[in-house]
Formats: sequence, C-alpha cells, structure tokens
Amino acid sequence: MDKCFVVFAVNVFDGAVIVLSLAPMVASTVANGPSSPWDAIGLIISLRIWRVKRIIDAYVLQVKVEMELEIQQYEKAKAVREEQLDRLTQICQEQAVCSHFLDLLHDFVAA
Repeated sequence: MDKCFVVFAVNVFDGAVIVLSLAPMVASTVANGPSSPWDAIGLIISLRIWRVKRIIDAYVLQVKVEMELEIQQYEKAKAVREEQLDRLTQICQEQAVCSHFLDLLHDFVAA
C-alpha cells in the first residue's frame, strides 16, 4: 500500500471492511476447497472491484491535489491584487485630499 493511501482514515476503514469480509470467504475456500466455481469467481470479482475502487480513489486524490494547488495560486494572485488595490486606493485618497486642500487654498487666495 502507498503511504498516501494509508494516510486517509476512510481508505483504511474501507480496506479493513473488505479484508474482514473476504477473510472468511478465503478461509473457507482454502480449508474446504471450492464448493462451486462461483466461490472462486466471487472472490476474484470482489478483489477486482476493490482494485477498481482504489484506482478511482487514487485518480480523484491526484485531481484534488492539483485543484488545491491551483486554488492556492489563485488565492495568492488575489491577495497581490487586493494589496495593489489598497495601495492605489490610498494614493487616490491622498491625491483627493491634496486636491481638495488646493481647491480650498485657491478659493482662499481668490477671496
């Protein structure tokens, strides 16, 4: 098993449930011999379904990690844009105050 697979508790729980459900089937098949071909086929089908589930989980995990990285990049870009916006807003406010002060000074001189 891959470390990434074991890290997630849900996957460990799923694996434990599958192993616990397959253990009696395997034990009875080994001890008694297959009573019918369907026992072996059922075991093979169960193992293949579990393998397909693991493959799908691995793919979903990979896509999830890629999307989280992309989201982090967008959040960093958003933070930079917000910082630029704040700086430009402050500059505009300072210029507006200076402009207002110059208008008042101009009115005072004209009067």
